[in-house]
Amino acid sequence: MDNQQITEELCSIVKKIKADAAITENTALIGDAVLDSLEFMNYIVKVEEAYSLQISDSEISTLQLGMIKNMATYICSKIK
Repeated sequence: MDNQQITEELCSIVKKIKADAAITENTALIGDAVLDSLEFMNYIVKVEEAYSLQISDSEISTLQLGMIKNMATYICSKIK
């Protein structure tokens, strides 16, 4: 699985949470007001389930995982 496939899957996860979300790989889900905090936590849980990961709160903030492209890079590094 490559970065582009993961990016597409992450966008799909966001669309399942908020169907009208306008997102790209450079979208900051919280910063650009795409998801509220509860929706964002739902997104993290769905990502963890989809990729069998445990993502810590510190990783979310330190690695800026609220941005689609950063999350895709993070997942690529964890599943290889």
